[in-house]
Amino acid sequence: MKCQIFIFDNQQVALEGLSSYLSKNAGCKILGQASNLMDAEEIISHAKTGDGPIVAITELSFKKSGGEDNIDGTALLSAMRYSGKNILPLVFTIMDAACYAHIAMDDFGARGFVSKNAPLPTLLNAIEIVAAGGLFIQNELKEGINQFNSFLATLTKTEKKVLKCMQEGANNMDTAEKLGLSKRTIENHLSSIYSKAAVTDKNQLFNFMGISASEGL
Repeated sequence: MKCQIFIFDNQQVALEGLSSYLSKNAGCKILGQASNLMDAEEIISHAKTGDGPIVAITELSFKKSGGEDNIDGTALLSAMRYSGKNILPLVFTIMDAACYAHIAMDDFGARGFVSKNAPLPTLLNAIEIVAAGGLFIQNELKEGINQFNSFLATLTKTEKKVLKCMQEGANNMDTAEKLGLSKRTIENHLSSIYSKAAVTDKNQLFNFMGISASEGL
């Protein structure tokens, strides 16, 4: 397998380790790597894909520049999606909950999703499939992702907005103000969301989604 690779990860050790592994074990050509959003966007802006697609191995937990982690790493996925270039994001992340896979692939166009807990041969398989134009989801994650997607399909547009506000840490009053609804209406929407997920409160819902109540999206 020979392909062109970008590696975007907030850990320098991960960058160096992946670069070495892929070069030696897969014959991949590493075209660029970055540990923060600013450097990654610079690499994307200068990318040349005339020789074929570039698979961008991307961590969702990312840094904006040299500062705090940007837990919502979708800004990087968005930069690739709208670059107008043949760059194929492959998420390789510690944030392997089903909701993150849904956001990365369904909302921001990632072509693959692999947990960092997976053996490296799984990543090699994902790279090969994505480079060939396919989609890849790690087998061990598929059941949870399918279950979460089925749950989302039952929600109304407003319920999805309420869920997003909840994930961002907003309380009921904040959500009501943001959506222009009453607090009572928000509570009714939450009751419906809990019922559809077969849970009774926020903590149980977040457990169902595979994230902690302190995490954001």
